[in-house]
Amino acid sequence: MFGHTVVIFGGNNEFDNCTDAYEFDTNKNTWHKMKQTGDVPKPRDDHSLSQIDAESFIIFGGFVEGSRCNDAYIGRKNGQTIEWKMLSMASPVAPCVRASHSSCVYNGKCYIFGGQDDDMNKLNDLWELDLQSHVYKQIELQEGSTIPTERSGQTSDLYNGQMYIFGGILELTKELNDLLIYDFKSGKFTSIGGETDDLAMGTE
Repeated sequence: MFGHTVVIFGGNNEFDNCTDAYEFDTNKNTWHKMKQTGDVPKPRDDHSLSQIDAESFIIFGGFVEGSRCNDAYIGRKNGQTIEWKMLSMASPVAPCVRASHSSCVYNGKCYIFGGQDDDMNKLNDLWELDLQSHVYKQIELQEGSTIPTERSGQTSDLYNGQMYIFGGILELTKELNDLLIYDFKSGKFTSIGGETDDLAMGTE
């Protein structure tokens, strides 16, 4: 969201992955295709997109040229142009390649959860990307935290210092309907509803 406009990027049409970016004006109810400059990302779908501030957003991972990836780009909106910058891959550790994950930005850092890797494994890991240093670290859940069920295709959003994660797919015929809440201060997940595994860390 940029004022009264909404920007979307990429995705999949009937035949190909897309690299187009469009802006929707909620006042005029009109779309227009945006110009893109800089390190324009390759066409992709099943990536995550999270807003950083009033001028920029970040995309991570997704399905690119037949494989999942783990690259990240920051897009800065300048009028009707998106100026892209690819983040360096110099971090000592990084999330494995993935798609159908979810993410949000909190306090200058992007948090990436779950998804599916190239071996079709569902994931339940949580990663932090520092948007200044471009360094990743995997979050180690604190004792007493709910252990999230592995999933892909879930949604995530940020509210009041917490990351809310809803639903997703565990298996081809098993869709989830639980609500996971990650609290950044306590470093713990809690779970509401659904049929998730509510085992706390360190218990059997």
